[in-house]
Amino acid sequence: MISHATVKTAFLLLTVLVANFFTFKASAKLVVYPVGDSITWGATVAGGYRSPLYQKLTAAGYDVDMVGSTTSFSDQVLRDAGEEHHDGHGGWTILQIDQQIERWLQLFEVPDVILIHIGTNDFGSGNSNTNAINQLDNLMTKIALATPTSHMIVTNLLERDGIANTRIQTDFNPFIIDKIFRQLSLGRKVSFLDMRAVVPLSDMPDGVHPNLAGLTKMADAYFGAIQNVVSPLKITSIDVQAVEGQRQASLTWSSSLGPTYAIQVSKDASEWSDLPFSFPSAGRTTSRTIPIPEGIRFFRIREGLPTADFLAETNVQWLVPSDGSLEMTWSALTLPEDAGFIDGEGLGAGFETRSGPFDPLISINVIDAMLSINPSIYLRYHFEVPAGPQFKTLTLGMRYDDGYVAYLNGTEIARRNAPSIVAWDAIATKSHLDLEGVEFENLDLSEFLGLLQLGENVLAIHGMNRTKGGSDLLIEPLLTSDFEQAP
Repeated sequence: MISHATVKTAFLLLTVLVANFFTFKASAKLVVYPVGDSITWGATVAGGYRSPLYQKLTAAGYDVDMVGSTTSFSDQVLRDAGEEHHDGHGGWTILQIDQQIERWLQLFEVPDVILIHIGTNDFGSGNSNTNAINQLDNLMTKIALATPTSHMIVTNLLERDGIANTRIQTDFNPFIIDKIFRQLSLGRKVSFLDMRAVVPLSDMPDGVHPNLAGLTKMADAYFGAIQNVVSPLKITSIDVQAVEGQRQASLTWSSSLGPTYAIQVSKDASEWSDLPFSFPSAGRTTSRTIPIPEGIRFFRIREGLPTADFLAETNVQWLVPSDGSLEMTWSALTLPEDAGFIDGEGLGAGFETRSGPFDPLISINVIDAMLSINPSIYLRYHFEVPAGPQFKTLTLGMRYDDGYVAYLNGTEIARRNAPSIVAWDAIATKSHLDLEGVEFENLDLSEFLGLLQLGENVLAIHGMNRTKGGSDLLIEPLLTSDFEQAP
């Protein structure tokens, strides 16, 4: 049976709550939560960036609900729409927001996106809070634990006049991406927005607060960031019934002529998978009836083809070779007898000699077999390709430190930081930064689609450390394909 990838990007979702036997309640809107200081509040212009952002989102087809604990300093557009809520508080620091955020989040519906621009006041008026970056990390953690389905969009701080700007660039902005990578490694929904690059100092007459031009640029940037994680697609109706003991859902959603759509399902709205069907558009609206998998309570629609995760039900086999006797037979579909591979559970293999960012990603700890013994490791992932779907793409995602060569059924398909001749004890040609290693690097390998065969396949990876005594190692693959298949 084919398994389907958990899709990282968060699309506008239809929440389906089981009230009675086969009775569902549906809601489809974009809940936006602006959080920050006087820049979020507005300061120079009522409504701040919130008003132009609201207008851009609604014009693009989003059904927007702005939430927050206050309605102060909102313009007529937001007041007329009833969308003046936010949590922008003039003069507040990160710690002050942190102390209230859990209480605020209990006051309204769970946000789909949380816009976080905070920290300016930690560095103004002679202040220099060197702990601000850790406080931002704590704030992200607190939000992620309180609302794990919300996607945080976190920005760096805007340019300022004087010494405050130097302190921001020394103690805060350079470390934000590091903290975001840490959150991502823990499976939390967060992305970075380089707001500093968007709003020039010339758009801040007082050296701190953007004018209308600057606030509009902020709105443009937030609009693009939201589009990257939330689709404006809306499910407009749902009917659920039992047919011969099987629950079925009839869904209708807003669409446009041309695109193909995928239906995503979830048990708890935290991890999503694609149903194994592609649905061509029927015009302005599209309707389909689908069986409801066991335990599913949530549905949403996204544009594009469904995606299969070939390794979703796979465990790794691994071996730290002691010589070159296997030559390249270890990467083939069938292993030689007595090859010596060890069965493991999970996909990620590696080690940390001290606490580090790879720890939560490592399923198989190979420190005893590798450290100071061999910088190379062989990994094998068996998977099944079913008949039926028409696979259109092939993408290899790799978390790695420091290098690798990947093979599909014995043929090389990708390499990073690997020597031209890859021996059984090869070392990576250069280091791969930990901050980059925790993120999947995705390679379009569609040119190798022909290597896939019906039934059993194997993805083999030769992982390499920079030195035999390297302090850490990580190899974790993700192999996916978009496909077409009629229901």
